[in-house]
Amino acid sequence: MYGPHLILEGYDASKRKLSSVGHIYRTLDDYPALIGMTKIMPPHVQKHLTPGEPGWGVSGFVIIAESHIAIHTYPEIGFFALDVFSCKDFDIEKAIRYAVKQFSLTQYDHKLLNRGEDYPKDIAESGAIVGADRRKFGKTAARGRL
Repeated sequence: MYGPHLILEGYDASKRKLSSVGHIYRTLDDYPALIGMTKIMPPHVQKHLTPGEPGWGVSGFVIIAESHIAIHTYPEIGFFALDVFSCKDFDIEKAIRYAVKQFSLTQYDHKLLNRGEDYPKDIAESGAIVGADRRKFGKTAARGRL
């Protein structure tokens, strides 16, 4: 397996927090260290559309060595979406608790996906797969079938 992908959707969240570029930035800035990840750049956060327009909100992401964390908010309807994707395990419950606290969520749902079910993490296993592919495709290419 490549790694876990947490998808969290929050409802009835604090409109003030969902509207705040600063709050989203600070949340994304602190999140990686909280769950044992390595931030490799500062968060990028911005409002999209004008407050009051249907569908307006704040979106942000932070790139981590292990993959990324992204947040999208819709303040007018109190909706919040979060993705935490990592190539290494992390404390899922801690990640959920932090988001619930940061956005004053009264209701939320989450899903956990295991990404890359067939992704080999073992270097010897990876070498064997690459070698087999090279042998397979080498024979095919030699016959002119690529």
